Amino acid sequence: MKVTSLFKKTNVFFASFLLILFYLSEGVSKYSILFADGKLDAPRVIKLLVVVILCIGLLRVSISVFKHLLLLAVSFTLGQFFLTHGFQKEVVVSFSKFLFPILLFLYFWKFPLSKQQRQTLFKVFEWLLLFNCVLVFVGFLFELPWFSTYRTRFGYNGLLITSATSSYVHVIALFYFLITRKTRFFSEWKSLAVILSSFLIGTKAVYLGLFVVFIAYLFYYTHLPQKLKKIVILTALLGAVGTFYIFFFYTGFFDNLRQTEGLLSSVLSLRNDLLMEETLPFIQENWSWGNYLFGGITEMETRSQMGVIDVFYFWGLVGGALYVYTFVKTFVTFRLTKEVLFLLISFAVIVFLAGNFFENASVAIYLLVLREAFLYNTKKETANNSISP
Repeated sequence: MKVTSLFKKTNVFFASFLLILFYLSEGVSKYSILFADGKLDAPRVIKLLVVVILCIGLLRVSISVFKHLLLLAVSFTLGQFFLTHGFQKEVVVSFSKFLFPILLFLYFWKFPLSKQQRQTLFKVFEWLLLFNCVLVFVGFLFELPWFSTYRTRFGYNGLLITSATSSYVHVIALFYFLITRKTRFFSEWKSLAVILSSFLIGTKAVYLGLFVVFIAYLFYYTHLPQKLKKIVILTALLGAVGTFYIFFFYTGFFDNLRQTEGLLSSVLSLRNDLLMEETLPFIQENWSWGNYLFGGITEMETRSQMGVIDVFYFWGLVGGALYVYTFVKTFVTFRLTKEVLFLLISFAVIVFLAGNFFENASVAIYLLVLREAFLYNTKKETANNSISP
C-alpha cells in the first residue's frame, strides 16, 4: 500500500514529463541526423530507462499484468528459435519497441490519471502541438531543412523526426481536438492551427485524417438536415477524388512515381514493392512451419512498412493475433461510442497503409493522450446523461 502511494505521488506529472521528454529527444535526434554524425543513442537510452521505471511500477502492484507480455516474449523467442540466424540485435530492440506501448498503457491503467493530472497532460499536449505548428509554418515560409518532413519532396513537420511519426501525431491531434472540442472544432484557434499545419505535413495519411475528421464532424457534431448532409458528403467525396487525381495523375512527386512504378506503388509509396521484393522472398527462403505460427525476422529492412502486415510478419499468425488482442485490450479502456468507433476504425485503416506504427515508441505517448481524451469524453457524456431530466 505504501509503494502504491509512493508511485501515485511520483505519477503526478509523469505522463506530461514523458510527453515533453520524447518530443525534445525527437528534435535532438533530428538535428543530429541532419547536421551532425548521425542518429543519437540518447532516445533509445531514455526509452529504456522509461521501460525500467514502468516495469518496476507494475511489478510493485501486480505481477499478473505481465502474463500477456510473457506470452508475447515466448512467441518472439519461438519465432527466433526457428530461424537460422535469430536474435539479431536490431530485432531484439524492435521487440522491446513493440512492447513499449502496451507497458505504457498498462502502467496508466494501474496508476490512472486524476482529473487534474489529465487536464495538465492535455494542456502540455496542446501547447507542444502549437509550438510544433509554429515550427511547421516557419519551415514552410523560409524552406528550412531542419523542419522538413522529407529531403526530396514537399512537407514540413517541425521537430518530429520521421514522416510516419509526423503522420500519426497529427492524425492523433486532429482526433483529439475533434473529440474534445466537438462543435467548436472548426472555430477554436488551437484546432484551426493544427488543421492548417496538417496541410503542410505532406503525407497522405494526414490528408486522409483530415478527410475523416471532416466526415465525423459532419455526422456527429452538426445538426444539418439529412439531405444537406448527403449533399455535403457527396461534395467532399468529389473533392477527395479530385485531390487524388491531382496528386497521382497531374503533377508532383506521386505523379512521377506513378508513371515509373505504377499507381499502386505510388499510392502505397513503394510499400507493395517492399512486400513483393523483400518480405515475401524472406518468408519463402527462411521460414519453417514454426515461423508461420510465431513469426521471425532477422533483417528489419525486409519489412513491408505496412502496419498490420508487419505485425504478423514479426509475430506470426498466433503471436500476431495475441499481440493485436493485447494492444487493443490495453488501449481500449473507454466506452465505444459511435464517433469513437468510427475514428478508431479510420485510424486502423491509416495504420495499415502507413506502417511503422506498433514499434514506434515515440507515438505511444501521443496515443496515451488520445486514450485519455476518449476516457474524458465518455465520462463527461455519462455525467451529462445522469443529470439530464
